[in-house]
Formats: sequence, C-alpha cells, structure tokens
Amino acid sequence: MRVLITGASGFLGGRLAKYLIKKKFKVRIASRSKKTLKKQKFQKINWRSNKSLEKICNNIDIVINCAGHDTHKCKTKSGSFLVNSKNPVKLFKAAQKAGVVFFIFLSSAHVYRDNLIGNINENSKTKTNHIHGLSKLDGEKNLKKLHNNKTKLLILRSSNLFGYPHNKDVKCWHLLINSLIRDLTLYKKATILSKKNVYRNFSSIESFCNFIFFILKKFALKKKIPQVINYCSENNLSLINIVKIIKKRFENLKKNRKIKIIFKNITLQKAPKLVYKSIYSKKFNFSRDKNFIKELDNLILYCYSKFSYKK
Repeated sequence: MRVLITGASGFLGGRLAKYLIKKKFKVRIASRSKKTLKKQKFQKINWRSNKSLEKICNNIDIVINCAGHDTHKCKTKSGSFLVNSKNPVKLFKAAQKAGVVFFIFLSSAHVYRDNLIGNINENSKTKTNHIHGLSKLDGEKNLKKLHNNKTKLLILRSSNLFGYPHNKDVKCWHLLINSLIRDLTLYKKATILSKKNVYRNFSSIESFCNFIFFILKKFALKKKIPQVINYCSENNLSLINIVKIIKKRFENLKKNRKIKIIFKNITLQKAPKLVYKSIYSKKFNFSRDKNFIKELDNLILYCYSKFSYKK
C-alpha cells in the first residue's frame, strides 16, 4: 500500500510515518517544513497550488492528513479555518482526481465541546464555540459533502495524545503530559494551571499508530469502516490521577530523582467526570491502551537523553 502523510514534520505525522515505514508501507511524506524524518525523502507541499497537491497524490492509495492546527495554534478564525478546513478540502479534491481510494482526516474530540465533560460518543451532539473545534467541524462537514464511493472518507476525532516526538524540536511540549515530563527532567518540578480534579482522556501515540495500522489492514481487506470514529482509550483520568501515575513512573526509572508537581488553581468542589468513548471500540479493539505505561516510560527516557537538568 502506498500512503501519503501530510504534516510529517509534526508530532503525530512524524511518529505515524516512522511507524508505517517499519511496517513496510511505501510512505510518501509531505510537509511545508524541511524538519521531517531523517534519511527520508519528502515532498514540499504547496497548499495554494492545486497542481502541487495533485502531484503529491499521484500513485498514492491512501492519504492521511495530519497537517492542522491544535487548540494552542488556533489564534485567528481565518488562519484556523484555512489550515483545518479549506486545506484538507483542497487535498481531498486533489486525492479524488489522482484516484486515491481512502482519505483519513484527523479531527478532534473538541468538536463536541470546548471543555469535555459527561458521556460522549459518536452520537453526541456537537456544541463547540472554540475556533479549533469549529474549524475542525467545518472541515468535517465540507469533506462529507465531497465524499463518494471512489474515495472513501474516515474522520478520526482523537483525544489527548502524548508521547516522544521523532525530533525534540517538534512543537509538542505544550501537551500536558509531554510538558510535565520535560519540566520534571529539566527542573525537578512542574506547575499545572488546570484544577487537579478536571478529567481528560489520554492515549499513547503508539496505540494510535497501532489503530491506524489496524484500520489500513481492514480497508485492504475491504471491510466496512464507519465515516466518523472517536479515537480514545479507557484512560478517562483526573489530572491528580495522571500526576500520581507520572510520579510512580519517575520513581521506577529514576529512583534518586526527587520531583514536585504543583497545582496552581483551586480544586473544583464538584468536578464533572468525562467518559470519552466510541461505539466502535469493541469492533475495532482499540479502547484498551496497551502502550500507556510503556509510552510514559519511553517519554521519560527520551527527555533524559535530550534535555539536561538545569538548577
């Protein structure tokens, strides 16, 4: 199978490209930046040129669009809608012209709500007001309008992914778990601005890559795949719980390392729980994140190899 990954210089695209290359896929990586995978050829992508987009889609079976802005990068409405909606639509049209048979669009759990609470699955209503969620949702709607039998569409609404990047300069250190572990490596302490009993759904990037591989195998076998899937794990955790797990992993790997994590804001009296799930988790066997602890340990070891302690 020939796979095109856009946004391959980023956190998710870079890890996914390396994973699929190891699985013997023929991977073409495309990015606006030269900071892609070492020893891998890449094609510079020009989102303004339809010819450029059609060219990178030639002789490709599957397109996985990892290019996009997350909540932190969504500063303006025009910029966010361009990157999260208009560009993926242009890429999908180019993929259709080039004869691509499968297109995966990476969306976000935040299309449901700005602050995720309660029970959420694919049948839940979308009530977001944030630029990030709105731009991703707009991309979804426009892609669904273009979808046809020749080019199948899969929309993945992922939760909070964490893990080590393919390059330490990749902009992934604002992610909660990544940020905590890097700061604990650098300074032996970290500060969390959110309240300790706020809930979030966390998943390792390794398990996400496993899931993509599983989906691609299903598609190759011509199994029916839903158009929208919530990618999540069973790890709907409060921040205090994730802190306890991280502390335990540090104790396991770095026994002489004394660390401190501070919550800056007052705890909520009644914190609404979050159960972010998928009605397809049993069918596609992805709710249990078997790589959760392994990814935490690898991230800690990665940070120790790339960052030095600062007094």
